[in-house]
Amino acid sequence: MKRVFFTLLTVLLAGQLSYSQAVTVQEGAEFRIEKPEGTYQHIQFPRANFIIKRGGIANMAATDGLTVVVDRVSRKNGNQVVILKRKDGAKFFRNFRTVAAHWPEAIEAGELVALD
Repeated sequence: MKRVFFTLLTVLLAGQLSYSQAVTVQEGAEFRIEKPEGTYQHIQFPRANFIIKRGGIANMAATDGLTVVVDRVSRKNGNQVVILKRKDGAKFFRNFRTVAAHWPEAIEAGELVALD
């Protein structure tokens, strides 16, 4: 019984690893930000008090429908993170050039939609 369980666990983990390695994103890819039903879980926007302290306007509704471009791709704590900038060159909330998003969780949650 232990052997069957161990074999099943190994196969599942190997499949999960191959899936996470197969899903990649390249710099320059374009996406549209879509507002989730609750709060953003995978796009890391600054907190409202931090935006206000820097003189910005903390209006999360303004991010809905924005077209963003992948500026760079990095790894953070074993997770893939993409750094996004606005396609029109403006800043997020009047102060932030880039925001980070967890990849591929943001796509799976519907917070980012590919434009290709």
